[in-house]
Amino acid sequence: MMSHTLLALCLLAGDISYHENFVQNPSVEEDGDRDTYPDGWRPCAFDSPARLEWDGTISRTGRRALKISDSFRPGDQRDWKRSTGRWVASQRPIEAGSEYRLEVWVKTEGVSGQAYAHLAWQRGSKWLSETATERVSGTGDWQKLAVSAVATAKADAVVVSLNLARSKGTVWFDELKVSGKSDVIPTVQYVFHDTDEWFPFVFPLDDTNLNGINLTELLDAPAGKHGFVAVRPDGHFYFEDGGRARFFGTNVGGRDCAPEKGRARVVAARLAKYGVNMLRLHSLDGRWGPLIDYREGTSQQFDAEALDRVDYFVSELKKRGIYIYLDLLDYRWFRAADGVKHGDEFTHNWQGSMKGASIFDERMIELQKDYATKLLTHRNPYTGLRYVDDPAVAVIETTNENSLFYFFSTSGLSLPYYRGQLERRWNRWLASRYGSRAELAKAWTDKARTSALLPDEDPAKGNVALSFGMLGRIRSTVEGKATEPLLGPPRLGDMLRFLAELQRHYYETMRTHLKSLGVRVPVAGTNQQFVMVDTEVDSMNDFMSRNQYWRHPHRSAKPFFKFANDPLVHVDIPTERNPLSVIARTSVVGKPQAVAEFNFPWPNEYRSEGLLMAAAYCCLQDWDIFLLFSYSLDSQGLSMFRSQSDPARWGEFPAAAFMFHRHDVAPARNEVHVVHSSKDTLTPRPHTRNAKYTNYRFLTFTSKVRNAFIEDAYRKDADVVLACGLSADARIEGDTKVVRLAERPWEHWLYPKFLEAARQLQLPGYDRMDATARRLDSDTGELSLDYGKGMLTINTPRTKSAIGYLAKEGKIDLDGVRIACRTEFATVTATSLDGAPIGASRHLLLTSVGRVENTAQGFWPPTPEQRAWSAMSWMLPAEGRPPVLCEPIQADVWIQVPGPATAYALEATGKRGNRLEAAIDAGSLRLNPSTARSVWCEIVVP
Repeated sequence: MMSHTLLALCLLAGDISYHENFVQNPSVEEDGDRDTYPDGWRPCAFDSPARLEWDGTISRTGRRALKISDSFRPGDQRDWKRSTGRWVASQRPIEAGSEYRLEVWVKTEGVSGQAYAHLAWQRGSKWLSETATERVSGTGDWQKLAVSAVATAKADAVVVSLNLARSKGTVWFDELKVSGKSDVIPTVQYVFHDTDEWFPFVFPLDDTNLNGINLTELLDAPAGKHGFVAVRPDGHFYFEDGGRARFFGTNVGGRDCAPEKGRARVVAARLAKYGVNMLRLHSLDGRWGPLIDYREGTSQQFDAEALDRVDYFVSELKKRGIYIYLDLLDYRWFRAADGVKHGDEFTHNWQGSMKGASIFDERMIELQKDYATKLLTHRNPYTGLRYVDDPAVAVIETTNENSLFYFFSTSGLSLPYYRGQLERRWNRWLASRYGSRAELAKAWTDKARTSALLPDEDPAKGNVALSFGMLGRIRSTVEGKATEPLLGPPRLGDMLRFLAELQRHYYETMRTHLKSLGVRVPVAGTNQQFVMVDTEVDSMNDFMSRNQYWRHPHRSAKPFFKFANDPLVHVDIPTERNPLSVIARTSVVGKPQAVAEFNFPWPNEYRSEGLLMAAAYCCLQDWDIFLLFSYSLDSQGLSMFRSQSDPARWGEFPAAAFMFHRHDVAPARNEVHVVHSSKDTLTPRPHTRNAKYTNYRFLTFTSKVRNAFIEDAYRKDADVVLACGLSADARIEGDTKVVRLAERPWEHWLYPKFLEAARQLQLPGYDRMDATARRLDSDTGELSLDYGKGMLTINTPRTKSAIGYLAKEGKIDLDGVRIACRTEFATVTATSLDGAPIGASRHLLLTSVGRVENTAQGFWPPTPEQRAWSAMSWMLPAEGRPPVLCEPIQADVWIQVPGPATAYALEATGKRGNRLEAAIDAGSLRLNPSTARSVWCEIVVP
């Protein structure tokens, strides 16, 4: 059941006109979203000790006021975040140059610092300036503070902030008013699920007990004991002593990379408990990260205390058998004082950031080399090793989500100065390549005498435009059709060559420098690729890496972030982009494949499908690194990417970790190499978001797939080569089996023809597949994705799982595990804990998860018309609060056991809880997981 509420909310931009008061909830009385805070207001203590309350004991009018107490922190007062508490209002649209007036009533008690309010003028999310009221202190009854101001030029939004700065004592705020031009407060719908029968399941983030959940046996501590990681010709990681190196883990980001030392010990122990053997240290370099001390105006100095905490954390991880995936350039804020042109203008967001520019700007590259030198040659006092000499640092990533090809996909990337610099290089490159405008015009004119060169463009004049942001406008083939010049195939082909050359130069420069420092471990380039040529360029590095999310939410959408609420198991796989196929599209022959970031983000209600599904196909594809994004050290509510408190993600982690580490899902029986000629590689094709089909959307789920880039001929050793589209006539040497299909894979669904050819070639496992069904079966027979029904089954000796719309399927038989589920959508997984096959195993874990929500989590569903327009049309006006609530999975589960068995509920710590009612039925233990009031049931056969 659902309950519905209609309330007036802010943030929906409309026509700008004068309003006497456009603050949402100005009397701070309403809590329609049930989050225990007043609607439209959020408390921010930052790094201060401030206490912020929605006080129901003191008010000027009504029943409530906003209260801030004791923000003072002794010591250095330069960082305002260490000594300021704020109540912050929702952002509201305004008109630059118009006049605004803020009024607020305040009451003070023993305020030793400053209590005040201010208007923060913004453009988008970027702070421009602020206008403050009078600042008051001491003790005083209610008084009105007011200030008038003209909105800053370029501002399009304002945020009201109520502040207590560098102060002991208490201040109360009430009766807000902001007058001026804004929009009308709209009416928004809240939809709340009936969660009365759901149960709370709260993961303590400090549990290090090794009771029911204990995967430390899967780790081989200390990390580095087997020597440095290296790449072998088969395209996988190996330790120096010859053992295969595979890694399953998560990410920490920003300040979480440098926890306090007591916390570091706990985090390392807890990660090991859950089977994490790799942790990615992400965004060490950002302005909100710990490592760089930005206080002096440059980005060249490390914070010594933060570096010491990073060192200690790494040493604790190493002790537990947890390897490090180390990023170099993530979100560094290059400054003007570093000698970087317009450095202080860089933003954190993509548009206006250093992304792209940092690949070709020589000064930023020199600064990257300097950063790498300082970090990698630094000696960790707790391990006694420089990072460059420590085999616990398993792999290095040169730069995160950053490449010149972003300029092809994003029109506003970086700053105008750097786009201009790149365009000037482009014109010099064209002049060098063609010599004259006439030769360029000839090369850019097709058989239909259509020219991709505009009449006034001439590289000698430096005015041949780069096709910034044009990738998204390619919907199908660009050959043989009339196109505008900026989308002309010859122009785009040359642009791809130009970007590829610059990108290669960057990688060569960084690799040469890293090797000169003594780096021995594999190095990756970046982790996002858009076209085939940037995949080829990235493959010049030691391994491939990719970040992917199932329908990444639009975080900047208004009035609330937007997300898709669909399960991957039930979308139309041929025509819908999915993260697993995108990763497969960027895998390359002879290169290990890393998944550096992966998530099925909250608040998608079906995200319990994600981790087990991804781990299963990761095993089928034989990828080498899989890292969930991300892990927070202190958050106990659900959030978009932080997964450590989410039973729908972290609750699945033990089962997924066992499956990955033991390779419970066997690698595919067939290795398919998709061959790409040089012409094919440089031919523009639609972004995977816009491609009607791709061949990876079936190969990912059936066999192991890798890309092979060739100059003149293919000379590898695949079980079968797929040569299609522009590479259909590629020369294949030797006796390798070949499937040749003339159709372009982004225009046609090639699965039926590929399946027919695979059967003729007698490829193992393809005789069981059905091209007419809306189902994709792995050639091992262990995985079956029935996207027509919306169900995935995993059927291996030690892991058996059913995922999706289980209720409508009836009884599901997985050879030793049977499931009859009455909950509409669920993930039910049986895992052998002792390594014996299910049926012989004497110790098992049953994981059962469905919907999981924060308390008082309220949706705003789309209308049918909105959903038809875009899957990304759901909103969440009420994000809710802890505790996290789980839907009980009503099901009968039969698990074959070798003797009398007992079932127990496991607590969120993994400790054994209540004994469950269960019965032996014809050699199987029968139980209903809903009775556990937990996502985990432990089964023990004495």
